[in-house]
Amino acid sequence: MASRSRGVDASTLRRWRRGQPLEGPGFIQISERVAKYPEHDLEVYLAARHIVPSTE
Repeated sequence: MASRSRGVDASTLRRWRRGQPLEGPGFIQISERVAKYPEHDLEVYLAARHIVPSTE
């Protein structure tokens, strides 16, 4: 599963998916209880939120 390879807990993905408005990376809803996250979508979402602390 994509969340394991990226260090994102499944409960975090679930919260993003169920919130209103929707948050998080794009996903594919397989059934009411199963959603899959394309690896690329998860990588792009996380990269856009990457913060590098200033060294000043």
